[in-house]
This record gives sequence, C-alpha cells and structure tokens, in this order.
Amino acid sequence: MLELRDLTEQDAHAVRRIYTGRAVADMWFGQMTSAQAHDYVCESMASNYASPRTLHVLGIDLDGDLIGVVRLRTTGSIGHLAYILRENTWGYGYATAAVRLLLGGTTVPLVTAEHRVGNPASGRVLAKAGFVQIDATADLVRYEIATSNQTSATERQNRQRSQESRVMGPSRIRSST
Repeated sequence: MLELRDLTEQDAHAVRRIYTGRAVADMWFGQMTSAQAHDYVCESMASNYASPRTLHVLGIDLDGDLIGVVRLRTTGSIGHLAYILRENTWGYGYATAAVRLLLGGTTVPLVTAEHRVGNPASGRVLAKAGFVQIDATADLVRYEIATSNQTSATERQNRQRSQESRVMGPSRIRSST
C-alpha cells in the first residue's frame, strides 16, 4: 500500500538513495551526500512543528520502503508542489498516486508545480493528477491546479485541529494504489 508519511531520522539513508543518479540529473544541487540527507530529514522534521506550518515534506512509502518524497510549500493561499522518486520505481504510477494523495489533503485553493523541459515524464504525472499547463519557457514548464478543497478558513482550521489531535505521531495519508 502506498502512503505519505512524515520523515524520521531513520529515513536519511533512504533519502540519499532517492536523491541520486538520473533522479537528480536536472537538479542544480546534484546527488546528496549522507550529511546532506541527514540535514534534509532533520529540517523536514523541524518543519512539522512550525506555526503556521508552511512546508510539508512527506515520504512516499510503499509497503515500508521509502521510495520518494513529495513537498508542498505554502505561501498564503498558494502551494508549490515538488516530488522525486527513486529511479527504480519510475513508471508504476507512484508519483501520480502520491501527488493525488497530497492534493486530497491540502487546504490551499491553488497549487503550482513545474518541471524541466527535459523531463516530460514529470509533466505526464502532473497532467494525470489534474494539473493544467499554464506557461513554458526554454527551461521550465509550469502548471497549476485549483484544488477541490476550497473551504472556509474556519472549516480549514477546524479540520487542521482535528487532524493534529488525531495524528499525534507521524502524519499518514494512505492509498490502496
């Protein structure tokens, strides 16, 4: 079963494996070192306690195996989505399922995403998840989606309080996909 969950310190090695090879070929920072992976996990764990929480970094867990990471950074009423999967898990629909799960739990009315022109598979993931292409440059293709979770601020706060009180441990969002 695929689920999204908060990262833990034990995930540093798996995060390093995710951020290697062709998965990071188009990224400015390249492959992660062990120290960078550890720092990344610690920073994502710290973001869980920020108030307001503007960064959501969730592991994409497939039957106990961390195969990727999905991130949502929010600014006001807009979220920006990013994701990465370990190379040996590409092509099975896991990225699309993870993006859909994240979108189903977000409270921001608009989410944006982008991918490098040289990575059309990422564009297919976004399109399958319901994103619409809004712009393209020589380097980047930009997308957005209006989420179906457009509720009042009071409803969002109540839902967030309910989720926080219900999920005292790691956040988990599950799919049968």
